[in-house]
Amino acid sequence: MENNYWGLKNSAGEVILKPTYNKIGEFYDGLASVEIGDYKTPLKYGLIDITGKIVAPPIYDDRLFFRDGLARVCIRNKQNERKYGFIDRKGKVIIPIQYRFAAEFSNGYTSVCMISKYGFIDKTGKVIIPLVYNYVGAFSDGFFSVHGFKNDKWGYLDIKANVVIPMKYDEANEFSEGLAVVGIGNDQSGIKYGLIDKTGKIIIPIIYDFASRFIQGRTQVNLKDKIIYLDKLGQKIN
Repeated sequence: MENNYWGLKNSAGEVILKPTYNKIGEFYDGLASVEIGDYKTPLKYGLIDITGKIVAPPIYDDRLFFRDGLARVCIRNKQNERKYGFIDRKGKVIIPIQYRFAAEFSNGYTSVCMISKYGFIDKTGKVIIPLVYNYVGAFSDGFFSVHGFKNDKWGYLDIKANVVIPMKYDEANEFSEGLAVVGIGNDQSGIKYGLIDKTGKIIIPIIYDFASRFIQGRTQVNLKDKIIYLDKLGQKIN
């Protein structure tokens, strides 16, 4: 660091990148996020490799992190609205910077929003789940959780956008070990939780004040002041 700017040295202590950036993040798989800007100009972010070569120019409005081989990027337009897209490890824009919102990729898919409706795309930018839903959850165990555009409920779709579990829940979480936590109710009456399997069959009754996702063959459920651990058959675990 020199005059509050960051650069790079090699293992021999030789300068390979003069102090240029406000900050250089940690290197992961040969790439690091860099930051430029000051109190007079907006902060901008890009990517460099271990030689200091610019891979993605510092023109983006969020730090860059890679997930599933792609990094989400953000640019503010003239109306100061954020638009999101994705670049590859060479800095090439793979998915156009056009979305109002985009989550990080996970298991080959990510949720995106155009105007006010959500759906899912794959790593080529192909729309897998149409952008017609009020909200969406994450992709897990082959299912997408979505909040219906025809009613105010959650359900699940498969990878072909078929409804596999009807939209009848007030909450619908990710599947884990073949089961998902769902909820029925509202803030006024209170929400009760249980777990369903991938056919929609209720495995753990929807009667609990809290239910955790299945991890290592069990879930924690709360009923009033009691904490109970259940297995996949709904049997208590001592």
